[in-house]
Amino acid sequence: MESTKKQQSLLNRFKQELAKDKTRTQVFEISRLGLVEMTRKNVAAGLVESFSEECEKCNGRGLIINDIFANKSIEEGLIESEAVVE
Repeated sequence: MESTKKQQSLLNRFKQELAKDKTRTQVFEISRLGLVEMTRKNVAAGLVESFSEECEKCNGRGLIINDIFANKSIEEGLIESEAVVE
C-alpha cells in the first residue's frame, strides 16, 4: 500500500472494528513489508483459573480442581475400567 493516506484510513477502520472485540488490542503502524503490527491481550480468565483455586497448603504453587470436574474424571475412569473388564 503506497499511499500514506490510504494506510492511515485502513488502520483507523481496523481499530474501529477491533474496538468491538473484548480482547484488548494495540494496533501500531504498517511495517515495511505491508503487515499491520499489533498486540492482543485476553482480559478474561483462562479455563484453569476459572475452574480451580489456589492451594493454601503449598502457598499457591498447586491448584485444587473444583469438585464437579474431579467427579467427572472419576466417573469417566470407572466407565473405562468397566469396559476393560467386559
